[in-house]
Amino acid sequence: MFSRLSRQKVLFQAGLKGIFAFILFFVCCVGVAEALELTVSPTGSNNDQTIINNALEAVQNSGGGKVYLNAGTYKIDNTVIIWSNTFLTGSPDAVILVSPSSSQWFTGSVGIISCKESIKNVEISGFQINGNLGALPASYANSPGHDKDCQRSVLH
Repeated sequence: MFSRLSRQKVLFQAGLKGIFAFILFFVCCVGVAEALELTVSPTGSNNDQTIINNALEAVQNSGGGKVYLNAGTYKIDNTVIIWSNTFLTGSPDAVILVSPSSSQWFTGSVGIISCKESIKNVEISGFQINGNLGALPASYANSPGHDKDCQRSVLH
């Protein structure tokens, strides 16, 4: 009937087809793990950086992903912290607004959006950032050696 070599070849080909079918099933039916995607909305308080930071930290803890800001004004009185492998995006009608009640604005290497460590693979897009310079005390805008620090908005 079949020679020993033919049987081995047929079994080998059948094995390859089985492996291919399993991989195809896994990718199509089970799926490949996707990056975490979270959506946040403003709370109306003066510390919306907390909800943004919680979402960004959850994305960071999952290995990366996207945080989307729904339309609205996000009043912040402290820094938004971004991490590696993060896409921070939002509605064109989403605005991160520095709260005039904040006492923390932005000296040295801290900004409206900043980081705690060296980062890579980060994108920030789609929404607005308003440093609210007109509503803050003049001393925040022009403290010695820190000209316009309260307008500092992105990473170092």
